[in-house]
Amino acid sequence: MKETLGQIDNLLTWSAGWNGYDSLAPNPDAVVHAGNWIVRLYLEVADLGLTWIQPNVIADTNGDVVLEWWHGKKKLTVYIEDERAEYVKVWGVNPRMTEKAALLQKLFLDKNDVLRMA
Repeated sequence: MKETLGQIDNLLTWSAGWNGYDSLAPNPDAVVHAGNWIVRLYLEVADLGLTWIQPNVIADTNGDVVLEWWHGKKKLTVYIEDERAEYVKVWGVNPRMTEKAALLQKLFLDKNDVLRMA
């Protein structure tokens, strides 16, 4: 957890244009929120007796903090702004779903929807 918190705090050293383009510097309020959020998540995981998987810590071009976890084909991405957190969960295609149905589902999902494919 100490390493993750250090990576989150380190985002404050990133300046605008950190990716070589027009990206915003990480929002300090989002960084504080991300630190508080990840500590609460860690405590929940510990209380449940589950194994903690350290996230990849980055920022997006809007100045939000992004936390990503991978486990096999599963991926969880959490976008943390100054006052809220949103996530995208990718669990792969349902094995009972036909290829055509999977394609249709992807075509009709709005890019802002949370993907729930179990």
